[in-house]
Amino acid sequence: QYHDLATLFLSPPEMTIKELFHFPGQIAISKLFIFMLPYILFTCVTNGMHVPGSVFIPSLLFGSALGRIVGETIHICFPNTGHADAGTYALIGSAACLGGISRITISLAVIMIETTGDLQYGLPLVVRECMCVRVNV
Repeated sequence: QYHDLATLFLSPPEMTIKELFHFPGQIAISKLFIFMLPYILFTCVTNGMHVPGSVFIPSLLFGSALGRIVGETIHICFPNTGHADAGTYALIGSAACLGGISRITISLAVIMIETTGDLQYGLPLVVRECMCVRVNV
């Protein structure tokens, strides 16, 4: 059997990111919120402490959950339109959160393309990165 929330919490982080990027079905928005909130809180606490800790993977996780929430909401509100799947929104959300926390912009597009292993996401990521460079200057 398959349970959305158990799969998100109990899988290794790398598998969870792939699940949020590539899962073809719908994941309940409430389950995505439940998954996202602890990661946001732990990332904020870890980022504010003066100890070495990683915010790379947690920011990817809650960013992809936030992007997936946006994608699922668009799919619910506009079911018959030809829009991108929720996994693409998850990819852009994780790149946005990681770029906002780590402040790496151009190399982040390459990292995200390598994460997905697919070049079709190159254009949305480069557009997002160019917008961030424009805002940060």
